[in-house]
Amino acid sequence: MPDPFEGSRRKIARAKEHIANLEREWNNFLADRPCSPFIEPDPNEPKHQLHKLRFTRPMPDSFANLTQESVQHLRSALDNVGYALAIAAGKISPKHTAFPFAGSAIEFDNAVKGRSKDIPEEICTIFRAYKPHKGGNDVLWALNEVAIADKHKLLNIAIASELGNVNGTGALIRMQVNPVWDGTKQEIELLTCATDHAVKYHMEFSLFIAFDEIAVVGGEPVLEVLRYFVKIVEEILVSLETEARLIGLVT
Repeated sequence: MPDPFEGSRRKIARAKEHIANLEREWNNFLADRPCSPFIEPDPNEPKHQLHKLRFTRPMPDSFANLTQESVQHLRSALDNVGYALAIAAGKISPKHTAFPFAGSAIEFDNAVKGRSKDIPEEICTIFRAYKPHKGGNDVLWALNEVAIADKHKLLNIAIASELGNVNGTGALIRMQVNPVWDGTKQEIELLTCATDHAVKYHMEFSLFIAFDEIAVVGGEPVLEVLRYFVKIVEEILVSLETEARLIGLVT
């Protein structure tokens, strides 16, 4: 009997390749020093000035493309194993073998009884244990949200930053704890200072690519989230394979 998990394993391996390529391209992007600091007057307060980072290079489309492809492979890995296990259980051309993501616990139960009804109940019990619905395992549920977003529109990726140590002297008015990326201007505002006082500071911060406008993972580091997606999908497959062996679907 063919290994019902082989197709899913290949998709996970492909997702890992895309994630590795994304990390490499991001590091190369940073190595080229794509941004520089600048100061401009605060349009809302004449006595203040804004200290920012401006990016002189746009983000490559490959960042979003590699993210999309990684997520689609991982999402597909979960659906593929459901179909393969339904076949292993003796179903002929099964139609209802989806991995049951849902927007709530009630919708999840309905999805198991509907979109997953051709999958053996013992396997569906494993699905239930992982709670792939909003209000259950929200990050696992977000995997499906990212995949859905990709199907309907271009996935938006932003550059985000996180401040570390800040030391300085002068009239610091305001500092952004979580500096916000302005995709239109290709810049990040770091802090606001008074124009009539000298200011000197040393600031540590990190830059990362982040999801934009996606529930649960919006604003979170793309690479960290993708690695979690890989981890949880691999864990689910191990649990499914263990159960499949126990009930005799896999020898």
